[in-house]
Amino acid sequence: MARREGDMVDRVEEERVARKRSKVLLRMKPEEVKVEVWLSSYRLLFPDERTERTKRNETDMLRPFRREYGDLRMCDVTAFHAQAWALENPSHVRYLKRAWAKAVLFRVAGMNVWSVVEVPVRTKERRRPPSELELTRILAACEDPVFASMVRVAAFTGAREGGLIRLRWKDVDRQARRMTV
Repeated sequence: MARREGDMVDRVEEERVARKRSKVLLRMKPEEVKVEVWLSSYRLLFPDERTERTKRNETDMLRPFRREYGDLRMCDVTAFHAQAWALENPSHVRYLKRAWAKAVLFRVAGMNVWSVVEVPVRTKERRRPPSELELTRILAACEDPVFASMVRVAAFTGAREGGLIRLRWKDVDRQARRMTV
């Protein structure tokens, strides 16, 4: 519980700093804007309908790039910087691409360097459903019948653990044999 409270305090502090930076950003010349200032405050200039969880996720995805290149001016970030980052952190590219798109509109960056990045092909093996024999072994190892039911549902539907845990009775239509995860 203490960790969540600490995270909340950090996020509140980060948002307070971002609000100050967004005001500073309005007074800066576009060519002087640094990566740290832009990435920490550009979203405040563009309100949207996204959930708080989505906004936190985006902040978490942008934070490592801000730490690494924060002192660099936005216009000095090259496609080489972007490509090197994409090779190490492919999941960050879509968030950085969105931030740079706004920067180009405001002439803070000359071009969206993330639009020329090539994300590496996924090398991890894709998940596959268990075979009938594997599923039988897994179910035999389950001591709790409720857990065994969850495993069976997950095996046949592809639902993830988090979706099944949050499942409510209203999400299950037993007559139609459907569930909404």
